[in-house]
Amino acid sequence: MKKILKWLLFIFVLFCLYQVLIFFFIKEHDATYIIGKGKEKYTIQENFKIIDKKHIYTFEIIDSKKRKYHLQLEQNLHKRNKIIEKIETFSDSKKNLTCIYPIFLNDAQSDIICVQNKQELSSTYLLQKEDETIQNFIEQLKKKGYQNAIWEEDYLASKTKDLTYYKDAFLEKEVLYLWNYKGITRISKNGTSKEILFDVDKYENNQSILAGTMEDTLVVIDTDQKYDFDKLYLVSLKEEKQEEIKLKNKIPQDSYFCGSVGNKVYLIDRKNIRQYEIDIQKKTVKLVGNKESNAKYYNGKKFSTRNIYDFIKEDIVFEEKIPSKISKAYKNAIILKGTERYYLIEKNQVSYIPSLYPNQPVKLFEMNDLKEVKTKENALFFIYKDTVYQYDTNQGLRKLFTSRELLFNQKNMYGVSFTK
Repeated sequence: MKKILKWLLFIFVLFCLYQVLIFFFIKEHDATYIIGKGKEKYTIQENFKIIDKKHIYTFEIIDSKKRKYHLQLEQNLHKRNKIIEKIETFSDSKKNLTCIYPIFLNDAQSDIICVQNKQELSSTYLLQKEDETIQNFIEQLKKKGYQNAIWEEDYLASKTKDLTYYKDAFLEKEVLYLWNYKGITRISKNGTSKEILFDVDKYENNQSILAGTMEDTLVVIDTDQKYDFDKLYLVSLKEEKQEEIKLKNKIPQDSYFCGSVGNKVYLIDRKNIRQYEIDIQKKTVKLVGNKESNAKYYNGKKFSTRNIYDFIKEDIVFEEKIPSKISKAYKNAIILKGTERYYLIEKNQVSYIPSLYPNQPVKLFEMNDLKEVKTKENALFFIYKDTVYQYDTNQGLRKLFTSRELLFNQKNMYGVSFTK
């Protein structure tokens, strides 16, 4: 009996050590497994990565007829592998359309993914087309007890004097701001609040930048000072709070922010050919570039030195370069990078490709003339007419807020912060 207890204790200790090893050291895994049999047999290639503390799963699923489906899931499932337990399927042979809905561990949710004539389609795309097949599949899934935020109808609207917003469409961690000419209006699941900065209206929001490790602080030049400024505002998106940084020397108003990295922002003084580094946490200002030393440039991974006159001649900003294999393959598209995917915008068509499968675009939805398109982590944001929209794989395409001002001004009229 004592020997058995010792063996059980030994096995328990090994199991605990294995769990500790996974928790602290495993940052990535690949798994290949099979679900189902016969006509409903699926081979699944699962990749898991932790990127900036985000747990991201990417899947390639191949059915018995060699059709390929690609999807992503962002959820902390404690680094577990082989997380697809079952796959629901629905087909329409007349349309040559087949759709699958993976069932994950812990009730995690992702989108329905469909294939039609080798083209992958999201459920959002088909719902936009009022496709009966996808509508029938969703009804079938609901009858089986499945629920998904993507299938929800439009959210209830809340109105203020200046805008209409859909608070239930916001994620818990999500705060957006709308430029209101004298400052900003914060918008989130908890409602709205205003931060007034200026006495005189400033119609163009071209002298501000989001900064901080969570990009939850808006740094704004004091434009009430007519020709030169010696004050910066720090406006929190997380809470109703604003602070100031006083500068020792005045800087011309035609200066601009060229980028932010963590708690530091970088400002170009065109007139005096200088670059300043401003630490919003320490509230310090340091000269880091001039004619002799040139300027700092950040490409999303590391800093390098660049001719400061490049910044003077045109408004160069820090940005991560799109890999050439992506830019060459989709040369007619506008390409935006997410955490582990790329969004493609070509004419009225919006698609995405997982980073692991750059030759497999998935059609997401169609809209004409999108403005101010930007990404935050794996989500896509844009202005369409008078409305700011968001797309992500967990909740699909949804309206966040509407403002009449967006019909007249779009450039830098809104920003996004994930505060958690």
